[in-house]
Amino acid sequence: MCYVMFINILLQTCLQRLQMQSSKNFLRFLSNVCNNQVNLKSFKFGLSAYYGNLLGLSFEEASAISARFQSGLEKCCLQPQPECIIQELTSFQKVLCSESKLDAMSEDFRKCCSKPALDTLPCVDDLKRQPHQSADVANPVSSKLCEEAQPHRIDRYLFLIGVNHASISLPVLTTVLDRIKNTVTACCSSADVTACLTEKESKLKKITALLSKLDTCSRYFRLDLPSFKTLMQKEVQGEGGEKQTQAWVDLGTSCCSQRSPAQLCQKLVSTLTNHCPWKFQL
Repeated sequence: MCYVMFINILLQTCLQRLQMQSSKNFLRFLSNVCNNQVNLKSFKFGLSAYYGNLLGLSFEEASAISARFQSGLEKCCLQPQPECIIQELTSFQKVLCSESKLDAMSEDFRKCCSKPALDTLPCVDDLKRQPHQSADVANPVSSKLCEEAQPHRIDRYLFLIGVNHASISLPVLTTVLDRIKNTVTACCSSADVTACLTEKESKLKKITALLSKLDTCSRYFRLDLPSFKTLMQKEVQGEGGEKQTQAWVDLGTSCCSQRSPAQLCQKLVSTLTNHCPWKFQL
């Protein structure tokens, strides 16, 4: 409740201060990213993968960009002061649209960067993302993920998984990556790391496969709702098929949009995995 009160005050004061023609679009964007920041436990992993497939960035570049963006959200989302968020996002726009990056970016991205600072971010958020396949993720589950000499191995592992999936909204992607992270970090803290990862490997592969299935959003946008439901009915068979179908339809209608509600999508992902033929007891 405190967060809802803060964000409502922030949005109201921002609306009073901003004179942009597209201020309402910016406020919708701001509300969404602040909700993600507050409610998604592993938001930084989803955000890194998002910038990775949106801009074609490496793990290091995407992590730096997402960390810069998230630091501004951490600082300002719970402050009912528009100056804070306006200053932070204006500063981030300069980083995102630096000349060193623009030459390698698409024409659509450059058009977004030519807009006023606070119009740029909603514009970029609406751009179509592209998956970036990597052979490095083919067989990543090993004790090397837990080596202290490689402190960012788990982060890189999650990035390589997430960057392959471009039509999944941030709340859904982040929720699934959080499940993977929790499983791997638990094994890294176990007495026998190799045995734990071996035991969990099949479950990790199934969760990764679930991400591919969650890319059904690309089909959801091409079909009307009855056609999408019929498609899901054909693909879901066996015991619990009706519940599975409805879970996919609920996820599609509520969480395929990039600016999907974080808390609802976390709940729907949990419902979906509970109805899948495999049970994710992580």
